[in-house]
Amino acid sequence: MRVSEVLFDHFAGQIFADIRQATRQVLVRAALLPSITAEQAYTLCNDALAGALLEHLYRRRLFVDRCGDAYKVHDLFRAFLLRERDTSLIRRTRS
Repeated sequence: MRVSEVLFDHFAGQIFADIRQATRQVLVRAALLPSITAEQAYTLCNDALAGALLEHLYRRRLFVDRCGDAYKVHDLFRAFLLRERDTSLIRRTRS
């Protein structure tokens, strides 16, 4: 991992730790796909507000872009989210 990625992970980790659990779950699940529509987010997350959350993050320019009706988590943040997911799964498996 490059120094820039390590720094990004550090700051992303601090931001990620400060957001609601429901928001974290939507972000991690949205990161599973290269891009995701609001409808897909609802289905994947089983959360009627998932699409609205992605739109909110997009409008605030917080790690989410939009192309047409699909949202895309920024590449570095997506990689961070997927690593967080993997780490969380490992922790739960060991518990």
